[in-house]
Amino acid sequence: LTLFQRIVSASVGAMLTSLLVTPLDVVKTRLQAQARVESNPKNAAQCPRCAYINFSNGLMDHTLPRYVVCTHTVRHFTGTLDAFYKITRYEGVASLYNGLPPTLLMAVPATVLYFATYDKLRLQFEQANYGWMSSALL
Repeated sequence: LTLFQRIVSASVGAMLTSLLVTPLDVVKTRLQAQARVESNPKNAAQCPRCAYINFSNGLMDHTLPRYVVCTHTVRHFTGTLDAFYKITRYEGVASLYNGLPPTLLMAVPATVLYFATYDKLRLQFEQANYGWMSSALL
């Protein structure tokens, strides 16, 4: 393979791996970060969207106090499949790919560098008549 072919194959491999692994990483992170939400006054006060709730019935405006149960807190997941289901249902499939651009920015260059360097060193060992060393080390 030429150097260009190695770079392209490493790039495609890194992109496919990132596309497959990123949803798993998002689910893992959500499972680790979830907190158990109890229905107590602190939860509504801690959520910046639920400090108070305003609504109007057409005649007058109403403001509910802070002790209303917050509906914007973290959803509870009972497991991996439940997390996949709830994330895709409530947030959409695209939310499973949160963090994909930085992952690609890190993974593609690192994979290209690793595989291109590995192949180059392996070929140099083989061409320098160190075939026995190449098979033993690499």
